[in-house]
Amino acid sequence: DILNLDIEFDVTGKYNDVSIVTLSMPGLRHTYALRRLYKNIGNDEYVINKIKTMSLELLPDSEAKKICKVYNVTLYNNDLDLLKAVFKMVHELSPDIATFHNIVYDISRITERLEFWNVKPEDLFSDPSVPENQRYFIFKKAKTSKEKKGKKYSIPIEEQWTTVDFPAKFMLMDSMTTYDAIRQGGGKVVGGYGLDNLLKKNGVEGKLFYTDEFT
Repeated sequence: DILNLDIEFDVTGKYNDVSIVTLSMPGLRHTYALRRLYKNIGNDEYVINKIKTMSLELLPDSEAKKICKVYNVTLYNNDLDLLKAVFKMVHELSPDIATFHNIVYDISRITERLEFWNVKPEDLFSDPSVPENQRYFIFKKAKTSKEKKGKKYSIPIEEQWTTVDFPAKFMLMDSMTTYDAIRQGGGKVVGGYGLDNLLKKNGVEGKLFYTDEFT
């Protein structure tokens, strides 16, 4: 099985935290979000029901929508509790592969937040059954440039193979670099490798965006 992790970060500079994470795989969708995002909207029950309702309404009519039998939403006071809950669920689901889109950015931000909370990344990513003294976390960022005949060239982000190694039942993969690699014969994607553009190129309406109706 393949599990997708879609992560949203605070980009205002005020909080710099992980704000929302959604896990999705056939038959399952689980959104983890910070309460502060909805503090002026209503209580937990109202917010959770609103997120579920609007998300399913925004999903295009597709096979993925029909088989989404389980949709859970949980709220947290801080992103450490949120991240712990996310990876607890990932370990429990035990997929073969867990994907991020632009893995170097997402893992970099996650490790920054873990450092802020004074938590070792190996304790989050390693399978809980692994003894603490046998846990490890190796984050090897890909090269961003290369030299050829004395000239330095930038490597497109979709060709940068970043790896993340840790002892668990699943492996991490970058859906962006994988998409580029398996479609080499088709040439580069016009419009770039952002998730919204790739979805539209493959006949999907694109990423979901909430409107002011949420409030």
